[in-house]
Amino acid sequence: MRIASLLREVARNVGSGTSQALTLFLVSALTGTLLVAADTFTVRGLIAEADAFRDRGAAIMTITAPGAVDGRSCASLRDAEGVLAAGAIRARNDDLRLSVLPSIPVSAYEVTTGFPTLLAPEPEAIPSGVLLASEVAEQIGVMPGDAISTQEGPVELAAVYAYPSDGRRGGLNWAVLAPVPQDGVFDECWASTWPPKDGLSTLLNATIVAGAPQDDGPQISQLNTTLGVHFNVPERYASRLTRYVPLVAVLGALALGWIAIRRRRLGIASDMHAGLTRSDAVTQMLLEASSWAIPAGAFCVSAAALFAAGLHVDELAAALTNALRVAVALTGGALLGTLLGTLAVRERHLFAYFKDRQ
Repeated sequence: MRIASLLREVARNVGSGTSQALTLFLVSALTGTLLVAADTFTVRGLIAEADAFRDRGAAIMTITAPGAVDGRSCASLRDAEGVLAAGAIRARNDDLRLSVLPSIPVSAYEVTTGFPTLLAPEPEAIPSGVLLASEVAEQIGVMPGDAISTQEGPVELAAVYAYPSDGRRGGLNWAVLAPVPQDGVFDECWASTWPPKDGLSTLLNATIVAGAPQDDGPQISQLNTTLGVHFNVPERYASRLTRYVPLVAVLGALALGWIAIRRRRLGIASDMHAGLTRSDAVTQMLLEASSWAIPAGAFCVSAAALFAAGLHVDELAAALTNALRVAVALTGGALLGTLLGTLAVRERHLFAYFKDRQ
């Protein structure tokens, strides 16, 4: 059969509904959309868990050794691979007393300049002044740029930080932090990594001043232990249950293509009895299958783009890549099922097909 005649036959079958292209498109598009939705929302859930782990301080490790942490060594951890932020902190001997709340002292700490980054991943530039916990700021009604009246005199408020009671270690939710030079010794060194890094404990131990007297030795701990010790992003992503959706898509589409041809085997065998060659039959059936399988795959990718709206560009790319795998599996499975189904049709079984017709 000439290609022009073949294309006209395909167009007639698709247009007249003989190929059931619309029904097959709806079934395959709905199935593929459900699969990409399941995978996309699973990925979104993992991203939300990872964000919570990082935002609630679970990715921050601390080493406590009063008067034995070298501030400069701690600050230099920011240059280590995988370390997002690091800073040292020490408690002042006396608390800060505010003029408006003289009976409620505010815990006062001195921190190195990199410490505020641990409380806010992307803080704005901190000008001179102190940082105040949001609970204290709300209680006394001050904002960054205001002067805080204390019994020691006015203190400029540089920034307000949030330290919610979300499982992280207490102590800084009612406190004031004063940035100081990193020279000297501190009580603790904090450092955060993302993704979590196993060797962070070793880096923290290196901040302890050699020969410093310690009764119990340095104590390394996680700032927030309520979300588990580790959150291995690549491992959680690779082991997610929905990683098999492309396999489900290819098997489902293969079955759909096979069933679609099986329902038409009487017509195909009849055409072959009338002179249609097997190669022409295969080409015709594949073209007709393409009319619904390819649009269904494109629909799945479009749906995934909608489901993944709002994600970071890297996360959006990963979600669309997964959806593209499902689309390719869906289209490939449908064409393969169509091919196998067409090859299974036998002209000599024409009368058997006729007897089994519904």
